[in-house]
Amino acid sequence: MATWKKVIVSGSDISQLNNDSGFIASVGGGIISSSAEGSTQGTLALNGVDVDVNGMQAADSPTFVAVTANLTGNVTGNVTGTADTASYVAGANVDGVVATATALASGQNFSATGDVTAPAVSFDGTGAVALAMSISTDAVTSGSIADGNVTSAKIAADSITVAQLSGSAVITAAEGIGSNDVDTAVPTAAAVKAYADSVVGASDLDFAGDSGTGAVDLDSQTFTVAGGDGLTSAATGQTVTLVISESGVTNDMLEGSIGNDKLSNSSITIGDQSTSLGGTITAFSGSFTGDGSALTGVTADTLPNSITDGNGIADFTFNGSSAASVAVQIDGSTLAVSSTGVKVADAGVTETQIATSVAGTGLSGGAGTALSVDYGSLANTAAQGNVTIEVAGTTNEIEITGGGSAALGTSRTITVGLPDDVTITGDLTVLGTASFQDTQNLAIADRFILLASGSNTAGDGGIVVQQTTQDIGDVFAYENSVTRWGIGTAFNASDNSYTPDAFMAAVINTAGNDPNDVDAPDARYEKKGNLYVASNSEDIWIYS
Repeated sequence: MATWKKVIVSGSDISQLNNDSGFIASVGGGIISSSAEGSTQGTLALNGVDVDVNGMQAADSPTFVAVTANLTGNVTGNVTGTADTASYVAGANVDGVVATATALASGQNFSATGDVTAPAVSFDGTGAVALAMSISTDAVTSGSIADGNVTSAKIAADSITVAQLSGSAVITAAEGIGSNDVDTAVPTAAAVKAYADSVVGASDLDFAGDSGTGAVDLDSQTFTVAGGDGLTSAATGQTVTLVISESGVTNDMLEGSIGNDKLSNSSITIGDQSTSLGGTITAFSGSFTGDGSALTGVTADTLPNSITDGNGIADFTFNGSSAASVAVQIDGSTLAVSSTGVKVADAGVTETQIATSVAGTGLSGGAGTALSVDYGSLANTAAQGNVTIEVAGTTNEIEITGGGSAALGTSRTITVGLPDDVTITGDLTVLGTASFQDTQNLAIADRFILLASGSNTAGDGGIVVQQTTQDIGDVFAYENSVTRWGIGTAFNASDNSYTPDAFMAAVINTAGNDPNDVDAPDARYEKKGNLYVASNSEDIWIYS
C-alpha cells in the first residue's frame, strides 16, 4: 500500500532505517550486511533465525544455530533439535522429536479383512482417509442376531419376496379369500382380483325410463346417460347434468301454441299508441324516420304550413302539391351568379365599395375616391424612388465597398466588412470558437490566465504546443480524475480530456517532521512520486 517513505541519502544515520522487525541486527560490535564477503564474526539474526557467521566465507552455506521461526518448503541437510512444526523433509536426517508433520516420507496402505472387508487406501498424512467397509457373503447368520432386533426400519426395500414366506402365511388365488377367514395370512394380488371378480362380476345395475328398462353389468359395462333433441349431457365425478343445447327449443318441439300471457313483453307501442300482440292501431300521431314514401292518406292540403320566398330569393311558393325551384336574386353589379354559386363579379369592386378605413396608414381614398400613396419624409409616409440613401463606414471599425449616395430606385451592391486592423473600444464577447494565427510572440498583460471560463463542471484542461501536424502537439495539462498535472505527446487540441504520459511531481514543504503523523499534508498530494520535505529536520519523504 502506498505511504510516505523516508528517503535515505548519503550521510544518513543507520538509525533512520525502519528496523522494527529486526531484519538487521548488530552482534559483537559489528554490522552484518546481506552482501558481506570474507571472514565474519558473530551471529546474524534473520527474522528470528540465528545464523552462525563465524569464519563464514562468501561461498559458504550458513548454519542455523537455533530455529525460532516456521519453516515452509523442503529442507535439505541435517535438522537437529525439537521442532514444533515441520514440513516434509526430503533427503535429510531428523534428530529429536517432531511434534506434528504435514506428510509422511512414504505413504502406507490401510485395509480390512475377515467378515468385514475394505479395499486398501493409501495414507501419507496429508489428509484423512475413509475405508469402504462391506460385510462378506454369509458372514451374518440368524444365530448372530438377537431376538427382536430386526425391525421394519432394518429391512431394505424389495428384500423380502413371497417365496421367502411360509405357506400358511400366504393365501393364493387357488385357495381363495372366501374360504380363508383368518387374521394370520396375507392374500396375494391374484387372490384379491379373483375374489373381486367373483363378487362384482355377478352384480348388475337395473334401471327404467318413461318407457323401457335396462341393466348394466358392473364388471364389464358402462352406464351412459345420452342427451336427446335439444339436450346435452355432461358427467363429472358421480354427477350427470342435463342442459338445453345451444340450438335451443324449436317450434317442432312445442306442443300447441304459447299464449301471450306466457311472454314477458306481450304488447307493442308505436308513437303514442299501444296495443297488445295481435291488436290493431287505427290512428297515429307523432314523428317517423324515413322519406315517408310508404305513408298513405297524406295530401298537400294537410300540411300545416307552406314555404315562401324571402329577401334575396326569387318569388316562389311551396305547399307540397308540386315541386318548386329556389333561385338567388342579385341586386347591382357587385355580385354575379354562376354555375358554381355566388361570386364577386369581374370589376365589381370599385372605389365606391372600398371604405376609407381600408386605406390605412400611408394610403388615402375610398368611399368613391381612388386610392393614392402618401409620399413625404415624415413618419407614416412613403419614400419615392428618387430619394437617395448613403451608407458610410467608420475607420478601423466598419469598411464599406460600393457605398456612397444612391437613389432607392436604382440597383446598387453594397459590401459591409471589417478592415485588416480593427479597433474595439468596448468588450468583445465570442460565443463560438475564436482562432488566433500570428507568427509573432503573444504578450499578455494579465498575471493569471483563466481557462474553461464560465464552466460549471470539473474537467481536464491545459496548454498544447503544436509540433509538425496542425492541432497536434505536446500538452501540459491538469487531469481532473486524479487531481494532478501531467504531460503528454501527440495530443489533439480539439479533445476535451486527456490521459497523461507522465505526472508532474509536487514538493510539499510544511511544518513538522513526519507526513505519516499529525504533520500529514492534504490528501490530494498523496500521489505516487510526490515529495515531502520536513521544515524542521529537512528530512525527505517520497509517496510510493
